[in-house]
Amino acid sequence: LEQADSVSGDLTTLCMAVLKVKACVPDWTQQFETLQKSQKLLDRQRYSFPDDWIPMEQVAGDWAAFCQILQRRDRVLDLELPKLKSLLLQREKQTE
Repeated sequence: LEQADSVSGDLTTLCMAVLKVKACVPDWTQQFETLQKSQKLLDRQRYSFPDDWIPMEQVAGDWAAFCQILQRRDRVLDLELPKLKSLLLQREKQTE
């Protein structure tokens, strides 16, 4: 999402990237919640996590950052989509 930038002028790429990611969010949210519950269970059982274990707090922070980026890109999409539609209609009229 960070690579798809409306400033670059490629609105189609931005739109497609945001729509693809938005379609995956429900599945990812479910996986994130499962991960949270799993770590809580392991914590309650006093599991000794390996040194390379990524703590849930870090994953939660990354997830929150991802959600913020997605919201910003979605707002840009809402603003840019009418422009893209009008641009495509103009090009279609020119080719006729």
